[in-house]
Amino acid sequence: MIKSTLNPHIISPLTASLKIEAEKPCYLIVIVLVKKAVEQPFNNNATNLEISVLGLYPYT
Repeated sequence: MIKSTLNPHIISPLTASLKIEAEKPCYLIVIVLVKKAVEQPFNNNATNLEISVLGLYPYT
């Protein structure tokens, strides 16, 4: 299950928080699709992850 929260701290509107719950431990890669895709791997092998996403474009 993935739960996303936009502007989780109320002071930074172009950010998000992703809370991920998995049945088995997993690794995560966030890919931001812009003119040149940006990848950020997270090497936590876990079943519960919380990831901050910074620099979102408005209305996407």
